[in-house]
Amino acid sequence: MKKARTLFSLLVVLATVFALLTVGGCSSSAGDPPKTTTDYYKTVMNYSPFSTMPDITYEMVLNKYMEKPGGSYSGNSGKYSVYINGTVTSLQQKVNIKFTVTDDPDDQTKCFIHLDYVKINDEELDPDTSLNYLYELCCAYNAGCDDLSQWEGSEQNSSTGNDVSIPDNDRKIVEEAGFEWVEPITVENGDITGVIKNVSGETKSATIEFVLYDESGYQVSTAVDMMNSIGNGSSWKFEAAIMDFDNKVRSYELVALHTF
Repeated sequence: MKKARTLFSLLVVLATVFALLTVGGCSSSAGDPPKTTTDYYKTVMNYSPFSTMPDITYEMVLNKYMEKPGGSYSGNSGKYSVYINGTVTSLQQKVNIKFTVTDDPDDQTKCFIHLDYVKINDEELDPDTSLNYLYELCCAYNAGCDDLSQWEGSEQNSSTGNDVSIPDNDRKIVEEAGFEWVEPITVENGDITGVIKNVSGETKSATIEFVLYDESGYQVSTAVDMMNSIGNGSSWKFEAAIMDFDNKVRSYELVALHTF
């Protein structure tokens, strides 16, 4: 069986985790040595992408919200392109999704899954917005929402789904410190970034802290950034560096915003 690993660049808001995935086998012609192949389309569809919803796969979500979802894969030499397409009927959106799947050269039972893009009505979203779009679909599924046009977790009924909700935990931590969100968390060049605004009524210094986890959910490190003298009404783009020399980090969690 293949075990999927998510490339580090896919860490957005909530990180992805490992999941056991199905491998379809096929026999060679008579007289030839037996061999197997992997259905990489099925591998992606069987993937559970978000750690807060470990039992929810892409297949479950897309089968619920897409009219007759379909797809294919192509490639060779350990690198494959996987395409999923269909119509999200409640939003009247024609959706095309592309992933790159790469075999792990050190362990042929595992592979890396990278989301390239989500294309909505021929408009291609950037990678972060693409992952946020799929994240909101999973959240709606997890909440039991049948009609995405009525989903209140985000502004998915806009033309592209660019508006992103802030997780309740992240919102609470920032608001209790006298700040508000301006831009949600993303990962850029190995830094956890985002923009928050001081609305406390006074000048503050701030330190933002994230806990970093490995594939098993064990804490391996922290990522921290700080800024002195953030004036009331001023915004701060934090950049908490992820030090991951052993390539162990697979997820992160905002745990504190200290102010003084």
